[in-house]
Amino acid sequence: MLISMNPLRLYDIVAGYTKEKQKYVLVINMYPWRSLDSAKKEEVKNYYLDFIPIDEHAEIFSHDITFYEFNSEAKATDTASEWFPPSTFFDDPDYFVYVQVITPGGGIVFSNKVTPRPA
Repeated sequence: MLISMNPLRLYDIVAGYTKEKQKYVLVINMYPWRSLDSAKKEEVKNYYLDFIPIDEHAEIFSHDITFYEFNSEAKATDTASEWFPPSTFFDDPDYFVYVQVITPGGGIVFSNKVTPRPA
């Protein structure tokens, strides 16, 4: 007998949470940073001290993914854009930390990854 499974992705789980709680969630993906060598990790980590409050900085750099919930889209997107510059800001892509803000409707209202325009 074939059992029908219902696989979920991280996005599905976060979207469900945002809908249930009626919150906006900032998702911070630190997986690429974790793959850097120790010297480069330290360099990037120190760079973000200028953007992220110290208590939150320690939290973010201690985990693969961190989530912050907000009551408003404005507060979530403002925090995301203040703490994490867009991908086009960096000459060295190792400094880029990918973030998204997910709405209570499950949409992605903010991402700091800028898709280049075709030439």
